[in-house]
Amino acid sequence: MSSSILAIDFGTSACSVAVQAQGGPSVVCDERGAPRMPSVVAVTQKKRLVGQAAKAQAGLNARRTALGLKHLLGRDFDDDGVRATCAQLPYGVRPGRDGQLSLLLGGDELTVHELVGVLLARLRQLAEKYMGGEITRAVVAAPATFDERRRLALASACEAIGLSVLGVVHEPVAVTLAHGLHERDQTPGGNLVGIYDLGGGHFHFSVVDVSGGGVRYVGGISEPFIGGDAYDQRICGWIVERALERSLDPRDDPAAMQRIAQVAEHVKRELSRGTKARISLPYLCGDDGDLDLELSRPELETLLDDLVERTFDLAQQALDAVGLRADQLGEL
Repeated sequence: MSSSILAIDFGTSACSVAVQAQGGPSVVCDERGAPRMPSVVAVTQKKRLVGQAAKAQAGLNARRTALGLKHLLGRDFDDDGVRATCAQLPYGVRPGRDGQLSLLLGGDELTVHELVGVLLARLRQLAEKYMGGEITRAVVAAPATFDERRRLALASACEAIGLSVLGVVHEPVAVTLAHGLHERDQTPGGNLVGIYDLGGGHFHFSVVDVSGGGVRYVGGISEPFIGGDAYDQRICGWIVERALERSLDPRDDPAAMQRIAQVAEHVKRELSRGTKARISLPYLCGDDGDLDLELSRPELETLLDDLVERTFDLAQQALDAVGLRADQLGEL
């Protein structure tokens, strides 16, 4: 048995795991060399698919593919956040056993707790293969806006697969520790740090205090559906609009929409580094359905402008709630 401790980051759209190895902490990659695993589980007629394999077939098997599990974990069916999430899901959600939510994935009914456990078990498997032994202890990061019930639900999902949870750490605290801000005598402008966290499914803005070598969570705000997944959806919508202008309509073709979704995510990543991205979708709508486009970074920025501005508004709301101005932050 390994003496290592897992450090788990369970995100809305992706998750990752790290271990303490020789020379310090190390993020564990999967067999393809990817450091992050999509937080997706699919139920097929033959088996369950986890991570990238599940995400790759999501467009073709939408009603049997569980997405956004973090939105639902530890929540009641009548919670406003659950209702907002359910409105965007292609499958049913209903109250399940022991107060847990259940997802109706085709002919199967599985609790959110079980499906989260499937993802966590995969992370544990990757880490144990990397370390060459069984690992039974873990520390898990959770949003600071998670209430006690949701924190306990995340810990319970870990314990259900045989992990002893040593702690559930606020994500902004984990970020601060990872960047070593708590080890500085003082940041250039003071001891208050703003954490701007744009994830795949959520945006979080938090303020932490690093006075005296410690880390104290001061306050923050969170909003779903304005993260990287929303960016992908905007790009998908732009591609579909350009296709319709060329008398191509892929909207009722799951395979075509799956291809567009994959290209949209690639374009987003490419334009994070470059100024232009080419979009090539041959045979999108049959033999005569080729689509060739180009999207520039300024065009993308215009496309996403309201989503980005919303994050600035939320950050200001978080600062107002704790009685701070932006110029009082020593670091962002």
